[in-house]
Amino acid sequence: MSEEESKQTRIWRERAEAAEESEQRVRKDCLFALKENEFLRTLQRQVELSQATLLETQSQLGHALAHENEYKAKHLHLTRDMRELCHEIRIIVSDVLPPNSLDSLLPQDFDPDSLQPYHVKTLIHMLRDAYLKAELRVRNRDAELSEVGENTEEMEAVLCRWSHLLSQISDPPNIHGIHQLTKDFKVKDKLTNSCLREMHVSLSTFLSAMDHGYRIMESELSHLRERVSVCIGEDSVDSAQLGLILTGHYTNKKRQIQELESKIKELKQSRVSEMTGAISALKLEMVEQRSESDRLKEIDMQRELSQKLEEYKSESLCSRRQEEIGHSRKVKELSESVSVAERGSAELRRELESVRIKMKSSEFERNRLSTELEHLQENQRRNEVDGCEERGRAERICGEELDVYRQQVRQHSLTIVSLEDKLVRTVRECDDLRDNLRDSNIRVDEERDSIHREEIESIKRERDRKEGEIMTLRSELLQEKSTGDKLCSEIAILRSTNTQLKRKLITEVEHFHLSENKLEKTRGLVSKLERSLEQRIMRGHSQREELVTLRENMPHVRETVDGIHQNLTTLSHDFTDYKSIQELDNPLTMTGIKCTEEQHQVTISKQAQAITELRSSLEQMREANVLVPTHQESLREVTRLRKGLRDAKAALSGNDLVYALMNGDIVEEELQKQLRTRDAAHLQEKLLHENTTKCLEISEEAFRQIITAVKGSMKIQIPLECSNSLEKLTDTELELEQVSRTRQIEAVRIQLKIMYENMKQSQTLVTEYQKDQIDDLRMSLDGVKDELHSQRELNLSLQAQRDYFKTENLVVKKHPSHKCGHTKESIDNMLAVERRKHKDKMRRKDQEIVALRATLTRLND
Repeated sequence: MSEEESKQTRIWRERAEAAEESEQRVRKDCLFALKENEFLRTLQRQVELSQATLLETQSQLGHALAHENEYKAKHLHLTRDMRELCHEIRIIVSDVLPPNSLDSLLPQDFDPDSLQPYHVKTLIHMLRDAYLKAELRVRNRDAELSEVGENTEEMEAVLCRWSHLLSQISDPPNIHGIHQLTKDFKVKDKLTNSCLREMHVSLSTFLSAMDHGYRIMESELSHLRERVSVCIGEDSVDSAQLGLILTGHYTNKKRQIQELESKIKELKQSRVSEMTGAISALKLEMVEQRSESDRLKEIDMQRELSQKLEEYKSESLCSRRQEEIGHSRKVKELSESVSVAERGSAELRRELESVRIKMKSSEFERNRLSTELEHLQENQRRNEVDGCEERGRAERICGEELDVYRQQVRQHSLTIVSLEDKLVRTVRECDDLRDNLRDSNIRVDEERDSIHREEIESIKRERDRKEGEIMTLRSELLQEKSTGDKLCSEIAILRSTNTQLKRKLITEVEHFHLSENKLEKTRGLVSKLERSLEQRIMRGHSQREELVTLRENMPHVRETVDGIHQNLTTLSHDFTDYKSIQELDNPLTMTGIKCTEEQHQVTISKQAQAITELRSSLEQMREANVLVPTHQESLREVTRLRKGLRDAKAALSGNDLVYALMNGDIVEEELQKQLRTRDAAHLQEKLLHENTTKCLEISEEAFRQIITAVKGSMKIQIPLECSNSLEKLTDTELELEQVSRTRQIEAVRIQLKIMYENMKQSQTLVTEYQKDQIDDLRMSLDGVKDELHSQRELNLSLQAQRDYFKTENLVVKKHPSHKCGHTKESIDNMLAVERRKHKDKMRRKDQEIVALRATLTRLND
């Protein structure tokens, strides 16, 4: 039984390993396909992201260009405003300074971009100098007025009027509005900001200078009053002349002040309007500058993106090369598998050869019918409709003969009818061309070109139709691939379940092996016990026979447990004896505890000597192989010793404690003598009992481990429980435990049988599923092959019809009477070129068909 189980386990392991290998291959293929799909998806996502970023950068660049243009327009507007402002400054200062004094600082073709801070400073200094010169002139004039002073009363009145008028004169025009405008005039350009600030400072200094000038004038007028008063006291001047002079001077000053106020008002209005326009222009310019900065940033981002794209392309090329190397390795492996598949396809080719022979016969018949049709077309061109009907009848006859390929012929019958219609049309056109050749050569050329064009168009249509068929085949192949992937996923799921079941079985088998090893250990221990019993126990003949039967039936756990239960009934008596010995030892230990000081040490030394003597006597008995007394005699001795112990206890209870302590040595010596006289059989039985208990514990632990492993792995619904130990159980409890364990073992066996049957059923289902899949793929491959064969036949028929048509045209037009330059050789060359192109296209389609076949074979594998 053990050999059969080991063989079954080996078979299961081999099957499990083969299934795992096949599953690993499928997993590798699936992982590789998933990795390829993920890589392609990541590439597509990255390309889409790069395209989106490029579009965003392009839009941002467009916005930046628009902002740049706006900034340029604003800059031009600002330069124009600056030029106008300089022109106004020249107009204002022209009244005070000489005409050509500002040409060095503010020329006529002044460029605001070239304006610097030191230019403004020099201009301010020049304005100050001009103001000082004006003040000196006023002082000189006032000095001249000091010489006039005859009419003091009139002079004082005039001076009072003058002072009153000067007090009524308003301050210079409010230029602080410009200051507020300049505060609101926020520009990012550093140069324009600095220029405007310096102009503001210069204007504020100019205003302060003007105020200072007015104050000086008032102080000088007060001095002049005093001097006039002095002059009036000394000299007398004509008051009328002095009044005229003062009134004329006053009117001139008043006129100048009014002119200045009007000019300042006009300048104020113009500057406010201009500054508002400049502020709006500068705001737009700020927006343009921001857009320009954004554009520059976008350009930098685009460069960085281009660099990153180049790096990514290089990395992708490296990864693609590595993947191509891996693909090449896989292709080599697949080529080996393809070679195996080709061997299988050889049988299919043999079958195809038989089919081809039949097809050749059908082709011969079709060629015969085509020749008949050619003769009919030559002899009966007027009765072409009848010829078409005869050809249809012939095709029907061929269809009756070829019942197997009737579906394929139905698919291509429409194409044949269209070709026949084209032939009819071409023949009619040939007749028309023959009639028109006599009329004009030009019409012949045009119609010939039209014929060639129609042929080319027909070829193109056929090519498109074939390409459509190829696309349909590809779509069908993709559908088959998808179904194959689904089937592979289902197979993978089934394989995973099978592997899980196999792993469970392997773990269970390992647990069984562990239990067998433990049982073997128990066998070894039992064999040792049997040897010792054979040498020293004469009464163990019956037990030896039972142990021999147990040794034969030991491979099974149930039989070992049954044997152990049977032995436990005999060993329980020995266990009671062992407990009685322990009870005998207990009073001795109590006396030893009671003994203190010197007597305690003495008793301990005596006990040690007695133990050494007992050990030496046991060794001597083992060497001499003294006969061991029977079990009944040893029990009698134990009962005798118990009686003596009871008597000793009664004596101890009757006497005082001191007497007991004094006579403790005597009692101990008597007990030692009794123990010495007692045979060593009891000790040997004790050792045997200990060994058997150890074996029983080991077997119980193994049984518990097996039960727990089976319960955890198989998920058995029946409760599997095991008692803690079998030592302290009674006979009835042992019987009940035996019955429960037999039930548990039977439940485990039933579960194993169910699992084995499920495994067989799953394996059969998988094999049947694989066979069905292979049959479906073979059927699809046969259908594809049949379609390809039918396409080849159609191509051959088309080629034959084309050759016939060309030969017919050449026979009719061997000697053309026109002067277009086309000869037979040129027409042949053109036809050769067209044939070559058609052959190339057919070759490409054949290559595509071969690739599709390869994919189908791979799917079949």
